[in-house]
Amino acid sequence: MKVKIIGAGSIGNHLAQACRRANWEVTIVDRDAAALERTKTDIYPKRYGAWDESIQLFQAGQEPKGGYDVILIGTPPDTHLTVARQALKEDEPRILQIEKPLCSPTLEGLNEFLEEVKKHPKTMVVVGYNHVLAQNTLQTDALIERGKKEFGGALTIDTEFRSHWSGVFKAHPWLTGPADTYLGFWKRGGGAGGEHSHAINLWQHFAHAAGAGRVKKVSAVFDYVTDGASSYDRLAFLTLTTEKGLTGRVVQDVISNPKTKIGHIRFEKARVEWYCDVTKSLDQVMLTGLGEGKDLSQDIQKTRPDEFFQEIKHMQDLLDGKINFSDSPIRLERAVETICVLAAAHRSYAEGKSITIEYPSYMSSPELFSPNNHSQFEIAFRPAEAEIRQHLATALKERYPFDSINVDSIGQVNEAEQASNNFKIDVVTETGTPRTILVRKNISVSQEKEVELFEKTLDFLRSKGVPVSPLIVARDGLRHVRFDEHVWQVFEFISGSHYSGKPEELISAAEKFAQLHVAFIDFPYVSAVRERAGKRPPFSGEALERVLGAAKRNENEIDALLLNHASFLRDMSAARDRFPSPSARMQVVHGDLHPHNTIFSDGKLKAILDFDMMRETELLRDVGFAAHRFARQYAVHEHGGAEAAVSGFEQFLAVYRKINPLSDEELKSLPRFLFDELLRRIVTDFSRYYFQGITRFANSTELEKKIVLLREAEYLSQHLS
Repeated sequence: MKVKIIGAGSIGNHLAQACRRANWEVTIVDRDAAALERTKTDIYPKRYGAWDESIQLFQAGQEPKGGYDVILIGTPPDTHLTVARQALKEDEPRILQIEKPLCSPTLEGLNEFLEEVKKHPKTMVVVGYNHVLAQNTLQTDALIERGKKEFGGALTIDTEFRSHWSGVFKAHPWLTGPADTYLGFWKRGGGAGGEHSHAINLWQHFAHAAGAGRVKKVSAVFDYVTDGASSYDRLAFLTLTTEKGLTGRVVQDVISNPKTKIGHIRFEKARVEWYCDVTKSLDQVMLTGLGEGKDLSQDIQKTRPDEFFQEIKHMQDLLDGKINFSDSPIRLERAVETICVLAAAHRSYAEGKSITIEYPSYMSSPELFSPNNHSQFEIAFRPAEAEIRQHLATALKERYPFDSINVDSIGQVNEAEQASNNFKIDVVTETGTPRTILVRKNISVSQEKEVELFEKTLDFLRSKGVPVSPLIVARDGLRHVRFDEHVWQVFEFISGSHYSGKPEELISAAEKFAQLHVAFIDFPYVSAVRERAGKRPPFSGEALERVLGAAKRNENEIDALLLNHASFLRDMSAARDRFPSPSARMQVVHGDLHPHNTIFSDGKLKAILDFDMMRETELLRDVGFAAHRFARQYAVHEHGGAEAAVSGFEQFLAVYRKINPLSDEELKSLPRFLFDELLRRIVTDFSRYYFQGITRFANSTELEKKIVLLREAEYLSQHLS
């Protein structure tokens, strides 16, 4: 493994030794020849016993270009992004690591850097917040996970990194004081806020582990010092509130001696305590509040070099595929969150008010192409309630040609159901044949006229060879019955699971969806579908602004989340219009082709389910939506992240086009309709919430999921060949 370390300061030496410990080939680069000489003759041999002759030293500009697997950046924070952008352009390593903090709290150059990162999807960008990789943090994470089940919800989190920076200057004896370096300038990433931003990052890490989401609001107080040329914060107090309402505090300073590095997570019934540097060689984790015999205390031996070696081992695991990049706690997105919190904190003190953070839209959000509620593919049934079982058995025996109903067999699908309730039942027909059926209670559709349209649709598609569920006819010749104020239908049970993301399932889905769309070209019930068009209003920028205007009341979490994402939603609305808008093919489509609306068995698509959202619209809308949703699950199955999602999307389209050709012009406009469809769903859900009082689909979880899907769509549009 070849690594280039840019910056021959204290951090560069720590990283060099850790890399050599991992048997990596090391090159150190610095613009200052004196810094390189100091590394070879002073810092490295004093710390580690002797100089390692295998390490190559170069002045900046003289080192070999390209061929590095890993590049580590240990320069001052206000130079990080410029150096990192150049490294991406010149070397495009597999991993690019930037020392903390990511940049200065002015955020200068951050958006430009994130745009550059998007152009290099094969490079994993991480930032050196290595405390979240340490053994005391891993043990704390495990206790937090246990706490969610046993100790009640997390009530608050506190972190403190209070340490006099004399230790920093001891490690840099060539410096005479803060003014000699970025440390004396908070706007360059120094001061207590930047130097000890580990505390903010650790707080955020624990908040994510507790399921509390990102920091949403910041209120801060700083103690600024102007000392000659330098201007820095020696003390920082932050109060943080997450998207889900968890509140706590962070304290950082460069004046405390002896130092204190702690993290406390308070639950309803216990407290988890994280300690770093209890002694020079000891960290500690404690669980308190459970009572005698139940509390825990764990001492963890370590050395200073171990902290950096753990970081290098983590990178090796990323390179070897042992850890998914989206699961890495030091991935770029977490560092972006940290620097945005620090920037908001300085702004909070300057303006004398709490600041709501609006995070930038960047390439690899932690949630992109990771499992969501549609990633669970196994179909399980739980025992239905006794009253429902008896009610169903009586109704089925009376209205369908069944001789007996196995009441004990009646199970309800064990997953969140919104449009319908579904029950699996064993029966015996009047001819004595054992049979398993699926009974569907329609919730979103209540008019028999609509149900009849869906039944005609299933008949038509079956005649065209499209896999759909066969209906069972009732005694009166109808394919549905009304009781309990709902319309019920009975189907033949199709054994299998939802789409899991296997490569062969992706291919089968693309083939069958193409056949579905070809069949719909000659659909004889278009006029009936058009009658339902009013239920699916189109997206418009005006409709989005009406929703955002309603959210400005800022009364609850939903309002705050919408306002937090307002800029991104507006950006996506504008991005939609940057793609061509050809005279798109209009036809009837399914309208909701996602993994849970399919049944697979042995790698083949056996049934397409739930035509409740069927409508006449642009074909590309259905194609883009399906390609995205099935490609993201393919990425989940393959553990391949964004790169696998792009591959899956392109494979899906390649197979689809063999059966239902799409022109090159149509492919170029595909992102437009994908963006439009996702935006339409958000605006429709929240228009109903604000203006009709319908809360069913308007909640923070659904909104966050749809925002993630939009970010994924944005990513796909930028990386498709």
